[in-house]
Amino acid sequence: MTSWSDIIKYTNQTAKTSDPFITITKNKALSFSSGFVRKNAELLATKSHLVLSYSKANNAIVIEFTANKKLAGILKITKNSGSGGYSVAIRSFINTMNIDPQKIVGRRYTPVLEKIPNYGEVHVIYLEK
Repeated sequence: MTSWSDIIKYTNQTAKTSDPFITITKNKALSFSSGFVRKNAELLATKSHLVLSYSKANNAIVIEFTANKKLAGILKITKNSGSGGYSVAIRSFINTMNIDPQKIVGRRYTPVLEKIPNYGEVHVIYLEK
C-alpha cells in the first residue's frame, strides 16, 4: 500500500495577491500587474490614458495618468481580458527616446510614486543600467 503522509495542499493564489509591478513586454508594451491595478484602482477608475516621459540621466520612465484625451503624446490604457491587468503600447515611445529594447524587455519594474518638479506626483520606473 502507498503512503500518503507527505501530501501538502497548495493554497497560494498568486493571481489575486500579485505584487504591484510593471513589465515591459517583448511586444513593447507596458503591462501593469493585477496587483498594481488593485493598489491604484481609484486612480485607474478616473484616468483612462497616460503620458510618458523619459529621463536619460536617471534611466527612468515617468508615467503620468490622465483623463485628458487631448494631451500631446497621449496613450490609451487597455484592460487585459482575463488577467486583471492593464497594458499600454509603447513601441513609438521606445523608438523615439532611443531606448534599447533588448535591455528593458521582459523585466519586472517596481513603480515608485515620486514628486517631480513640473510634473507633480507621478509613477516612475527605473530601468536597469
